[in-house]
Amino acid sequence: MAIEDYKPLKLFYCYAREDKQYRNKLDDHLSNLKRLHQINSWSDLEIIPGVDWKKAIDQQLNTAHIILLLISASFMASDYCYSIEMKRALERHETGDAYVIPIILRPVDMEDAPFSKLHVLPVEAKPISLWQNRDEAFRNIAINLRNIIKELQTSIAIKKKFFLDKAADYNNNAQYEDAIAAYDQAIKLDPDDDVIYYNKGETLSFLERNEDALAAYDQAIKLNPKDVSSYLNKGAILITLGRNEDAIIAYDKAIELDPYDSDLYYIKATGLNEIGRYEEAIEAYDQGIKLAPNNACIYADKGSTLNHLELYEEAVAVYDQAIKLSPKNSSLYADKASALINLKRYEEAIEAYNQAIKLEPDEDTNYFNKAHALNNLKRHEEAIEAYDQVIKFDPINSSAYINKGLALSNLARYEEAVEAYDQAINLEPDEGFNYFNKAYALNELKRYEEAVEAYDQAIEIDPINSSAYNNKGLALSNLARYEEAIEAYDQAIEIDGYSSTEYHNKGFALYNLKRYEEAVAFYDQAIELNPGFAATHYYRDDALRDREIYCKAVAMCEDAIKLNPNNAVAYFNKGNILKDLGCYEEAIIAYDQAIEIDLTFIEAHYNKGYVLNKLKRRGEAQISFDNSRILKKYGVI
Repeated sequence: MAIEDYKPLKLFYCYAREDKQYRNKLDDHLSNLKRLHQINSWSDLEIIPGVDWKKAIDQQLNTAHIILLLISASFMASDYCYSIEMKRALERHETGDAYVIPIILRPVDMEDAPFSKLHVLPVEAKPISLWQNRDEAFRNIAINLRNIIKELQTSIAIKKKFFLDKAADYNNNAQYEDAIAAYDQAIKLDPDDDVIYYNKGETLSFLERNEDALAAYDQAIKLNPKDVSSYLNKGAILITLGRNEDAIIAYDKAIELDPYDSDLYYIKATGLNEIGRYEEAIEAYDQGIKLAPNNACIYADKGSTLNHLELYEEAVAVYDQAIKLSPKNSSLYADKASALINLKRYEEAIEAYNQAIKLEPDEDTNYFNKAHALNNLKRHEEAIEAYDQVIKFDPINSSAYINKGLALSNLARYEEAVEAYDQAINLEPDEGFNYFNKAYALNELKRYEEAVEAYDQAIEIDPINSSAYNNKGLALSNLARYEEAIEAYDQAIEIDGYSSTEYHNKGFALYNLKRYEEAVAFYDQAIELNPGFAATHYYRDDALRDREIYCKAVAMCEDAIKLNPNNAVAYFNKGNILKDLGCYEEAIIAYDQAIEIDLTFIEAHYNKGYVLNKLKRRGEAQISFDNSRILKKYGVI
């Protein structure tokens, strides 16, 4: 490997202040190595005023490849040089993280010193001060250092390559923690290589250690502030962390570095989309299109963003541009079709889906969405064919079965619809909507008992589905189980008190129970919520007419009572009419009057009990029922 292929090694001077002139002279003699980019030297003379000098020294000492100990009596006497700097240098030498070389400046007793076993310079450990020609001593040091540097550079390059290759292998096998450990070893060898930090950042992002990944990308940028990729990856991590503004700054920095790369605008637009800043994303896409007018991907994603903004006409136009550039891309036709559906241009949408299907006949999503468009055109037969295609490619697609069932219901093919819903239920037994739709089809088939069971299943899964309670009420009404129907309607009204339908349906059930007063009240509620629903007015008028008939019947009973105040049957009949009208308190009074005249009037006792039970006065009701039973058995109370 050529010299210029190696990175310069960091060289650290550890010396006493009294030996500053020796350090300066040695540094001059190492100038050729510095000009050849073999080393970068550092000493405390480079510390800027105001900087924490201890921290600065530690940072350089802990990252240096070569540490020169400039040995003299002054060095040996310095507690900081000997006990702190030298101690740390030798620790790093022992671990192989640095190469320590003692340079003997002046004669001094160094027998058994911690560094005494290391290879020293100049040659034969002759102190520089004793050389007749000191320049010759410094040259000797420089020549020896040159050879050491070559060996170190080769060793570091081999070790670095080893760890980077290991990291790549670990990444390929998804052993990301091991890969990070390998990158860290490579960084110890070459802490100034921005690419290692970049790759480490990518691996950390695989582990979703986003803060650590961000730190790695920041270090890569610090080392190479012109690396576009580091800014892009940093932006992606910042979006993941929810730091959206910082992410856009990172993307903008990448664009600043390379303003003519259309991909950078595309990536920025993608980031803006992710945080919902669609207007700005459009601007970024437009910049990308300006630089790369033949890039179909940019048009396609711009179309998607326009869809988010509900600018469907513009989206269709953009998709047409993308299709013109990439006419064999099926997803472009599908995306265009989606925009056309939002514009209710269903015929055109179907044409676009047909194009997508022609290009990719095994993609079930296109058939599914085509079926949706066909349903909107009431072309249910064709929709069913499309859903069958979906099922052919994806037989566990419950949505295909449920939508096929809806299409079959629209064609009044309820038996087949029930079969389709059963398939959906088998695949998704916890989806209440499946049972709801099945129940509707069963209701249309007049299989009311089964419909009630299906609605109960839907309610068990979704107990706040007011429509399920309402439709259950309808099925119960069809079975003439009006009391249960009213309970179902009450549940629906409790959940959704603003729908006129539930009030109307409850009014109808009450009407069938001849509880006309209550029926009229609920019809009035329905009319208040939806005054334009003619059927409610019609049924309300019926209830009013029937109530009027009953009121006339009550008046006739009262006339009979006036003629004969001791006529128990007249009171009994009045009570029955009031009961049917839902006027329970008045009915009890009438029954009591009949019983007062004829204590043995069995039916009066029984009907009084029935009305008390309706009022949930259970104890009193039981007494009346008992009186009726005793009279029937024994003739007396």
